[in-house]
Amino acid sequence: MGRRALRNLCLSYLAQTGDPKTVKLLYKQATTSKNMTDRIAALAVLADLDTPLRDKAFAAFDKKWRKIPTVMDKWLMVQAASKRADVLKTVRKLLSHPAFTFKNPNRISALIGVFGANGLGFHAKDGSGYKFIADMILKIDPMNPHSAASLAKNFSRWRDYTHGRQKLMQAQLVRLSKAKLSANASEVVQKSLKG
Repeated sequence: MGRRALRNLCLSYLAQTGDPKTVKLLYKQATTSKNMTDRIAALAVLADLDTPLRDKAFAAFDKKWRKIPTVMDKWLMVQAASKRADVLKTVRKLLSHPAFTFKNPNRISALIGVFGANGLGFHAKDGSGYKFIADMILKIDPMNPHSAASLAKNFSRWRDYTHGRQKLMQAQLVRLSKAKLSANASEVVQKSLKG
């Protein structure tokens, strides 16, 4: 396990150089490894890269594992955690993928919850990540108050960020506070605004 973790860490460092051989090695590991940990580790590195092999690897994984929801959760997670500037665009696209459903809390956590923890995507300077999470809270709350409340917690530490981001996060909290939310989600929003 230790060797595998070290190898995958080294691959992630090598990938930062943009070396085509490393990218091919990542693709091979993501599509042919006998070990799911190695496949996911390679996908996680590829998720951050700008290469045609990225989309090809994700498509191959989807084709092979699409009937196993718990495995597809990992597929959703690595894409939602991507450190690419277009991560929100990817997440929006995945909302309509067959692997995702608003009816299952695990899918919500895997895609939307992971995006909420993605510092680059959630805290995008233009506030698009904040608006997206607030939109998702409003959509999810009527069918799953627990998941909505969990997503609302992403706004709870708004005071820890730069003034511009504070204003953007506050605006979404105020928006949420004016909506008819469940008791669970409303409590998180009200505490965040006061705290």
